[in-house]
Amino acid sequence: NVKRQVVSLLLIVHFAARAVCLPARIRCTISAIYAHFVERGFFYAAMQYWRKVRLLWRNLMRPIRDDIPPDADILVVGEAPGRQEELDNKPFVGTSGRLLFNDILSRAGIPRTRCASTNVVPVRPPNNDISRLHELELSIEEFLPKLEDIVRMREWKLILAVGETALQALTLTAGVTKQHGSLLFDRWRGLRVVPMIHPAAILRKYE
Repeated sequence: NVKRQVVSLLLIVHFAARAVCLPARIRCTISAIYAHFVERGFFYAAMQYWRKVRLLWRNLMRPIRDDIPPDADILVVGEAPGRQEELDNKPFVGTSGRLLFNDILSRAGIPRTRCASTNVVPVRPPNNDISRLHELELSIEEFLPKLEDIVRMREWKLILAVGETALQALTLTAGVTKQHGSLLFDRWRGLRVVPMIHPAAILRKYE
């Protein structure tokens, strides 16, 4: 609402005024207005609002691009990018991704060059926790049209659903532990989908 927007703007101006060389009279005036809003009880609401703004700015301004080699015929779908993916702007380049491609798929004779990779959610959720996506005022459902476009992009020989979120998004089926290694079909085209437990879950188990 308007009050939150005003207080958020004041927060920005308040801290900016402390960081730059403004005349003392102007800085005192800004601080006085800021203190007035704090006393009126708007401070907590403003901080909560500003936290959401910062999270949205950090995440939504940097969606992770998909990695789709021209000759790829296997689609790997994960949950959401992590810290390393955010830094490199590429899916599956963190610890879990290396375990998946350099160990699991490599032993199966599937090179990374044969795989396209994407995530159901292209932005990093708070603390890498998909259940906290709502804190960014986002939902998995709003990213499903993008995932459908990728599924329809070409005739994938196999779609690998990595983790519970990918499994549900692709097949409307829950329970990746139970479905691990089974053969399912995607919700849009009926292409073959093989679910697998997310490598991050494996790493957590043996930490």
